[in-house]
Amino acid sequence: MKMERAGLQQPTPQEQQELERLKQIIERATADGIVTRDEFEQIQGAIAHTKSPTSDHIFREIALFRQLVTAKVDAGELGAEVLGQ
Repeated sequence: MKMERAGLQQPTPQEQQELERLKQIIERATADGIVTRDEFEQIQGAIAHTKSPTSDHIFREIALFRQLVTAKVDAGELGAEVLGQ
């Protein structure tokens, strides 16, 4: 599922850093082929601790999570303990 949003502003340098940090956390969590409850909570924590999030930034974080986790779980490429998969 591709997510699009009209009028999406370019991310600020700080938002780009936060997205890269989130991507690294997700990649570490998915490296072994399964996302554990603890790893999922770590991802949630990274999203929750975004400094001054804009709606565009929140959208990007959700899109990144969907691309790197949800879509792979749905396709059977990744197991997720927290989702019972």
